[in-house]
Amino acid sequence: GVSTTIGVAIGLMPKSFVISLAAWIIVYLATYIIALASISFAIVLPIITTILGEAELIDRIFILIMALLIIYAHRSNIKRIIKKEEPSTGLWRKK
Repeated sequence: GVSTTIGVAIGLMPKSFVISLAAWIIVYLATYIIALASISFAIVLPIITTILGEAELIDRIFILIMALLIIYAHRSNIKRIIKKEEPSTGLWRKK
């Protein structure tokens, strides 16, 4: 879901994609939790796309639906994040 959304965003709304990617990077580097970063990307993308008016209404609706599907697909991750049981990755993290 996230990969498909990324491909669509790069093609249809590149400015919004870059801003959403920056949000993903910030959340990832702050938490090292990929699921949380992906959920953040899914939330930021339709908001930024709407603010910038970068895409047609139908494209914004499509991105919103994709974002909701991504969040729905990550519901088990969200439960683990709330319980503080979601594993973090060690990529680029100094120990």
